[in-house]
Amino acid sequence: MESNKKIGIVSVDINTPMFNYGAVLHTWAFEQYLSKHNFTNFEVLNYYPESIEYQNRILPFWDFFTDCHPRLSLNYCLHYFKYFRKYKAIRRFVKKELIVSKKKYRYSSIARQKLPYDVLIAEDDVIWAPGFLCRKELVDKTFYLAHENMECCKKIAYAPSMAECNFKNEEFEIIRSYLSSFDFVSVREQYQKEFVINRLNINCEKVLDAVFLLDESDYSRIISERFKGKKFILVYLPADDNIELRKSALSYSKEHNLPIIELTNKIWDRGNAISTCGVEDFLSGIKYSTCVFTNSFHAVCFSIIFQKEFYAFSRQNAGKVKDICSLFDLSERFNEGDNISLDLKTIDYKGSVNNLRKKLSDESKTWLLSAMKEVLFK
Repeated sequence: MESNKKIGIVSVDINTPMFNYGAVLHTWAFEQYLSKHNFTNFEVLNYYPESIEYQNRILPFWDFFTDCHPRLSLNYCLHYFKYFRKYKAIRRFVKKELIVSKKKYRYSSIARQKLPYDVLIAEDDVIWAPGFLCRKELVDKTFYLAHENMECCKKIAYAPSMAECNFKNEEFEIIRSYLSSFDFVSVREQYQKEFVINRLNINCEKVLDAVFLLDESDYSRIISERFKGKKFILVYLPADDNIELRKSALSYSKEHNLPIIELTNKIWDRGNAISTCGVEDFLSGIKYSTCVFTNSFHAVCFSIIFQKEFYAFSRQNAGKVKDICSLFDLSERFNEGDNISLDLKTIDYKGSVNNLRKKLSDESKTWLLSAMKEVLFK
């Protein structure tokens, strides 16, 4: 669909993605889907939110030292080569695979800059959560497309998340005023759709995370063969350790006589955990595993896309993990507390789960394409 209108995508921080594979992948998937449908005049804003606006990503230990966090600074110094290896791997992916604006936009100045866009899209992940990547305001107005220099743009929200919707009653009016300027609003979690409609009185749809806009075959080009041919259980905890998860993975490992491979975002994490994987290796770990143990929302998403057995566990802000399991009628795969069962029937990917995924994916695609056509051609 050719259009001379320029599209700007405001997504989760792409300038510090080395700790979050999902942040990179949902943006990549969204761009790939737009390209598939011949939308060509788009780019992700090269945006630096307030909390990382002036961070030194190449030498992070210096920031921690100057901010009086000597222990963190020391940890980064001791494990710097692992950190830098991962940093380079993910920055290489971003540079090669994502279409990003050449112009840099910073939290402190974006409201005063001239924006060359006709359409703005707030795209995916917890960009609408209170305090996300900001310290001085309730929310980052950039992610809500709420600056005055954005008023003349058409606006779409595709699958942003408010995390646990922890807004106070007196803050509702602020969020309502931001969302009322959108032409089309969708969110990622069902409980957030209900919050936006019932508490904020804004029309809203629920759509799938952008990674579901693509099929398994669409990811084949970027999946590495690092873990191909191996038989193993994958453990991945991007945030918050979970003792019950580790115990369950170990029990499953012994019962099925399979080794555990752990991927981690923490460069000084335990034992044999691998902390240097790039995006391609993260996907490889899920695709070639026998079973996945995780508390990661996107690891659950890719387990479903790659049709893997998985067990999901609780974490801080676990609503999104619980929601995605429930959405695919896999609530028994989400574990809270210590009442955990590993004796579950095999996931029915050939039947109900894939049928449900296709239905929900088609609905999300239809909503997005309809919104794009409306703002670009009418």
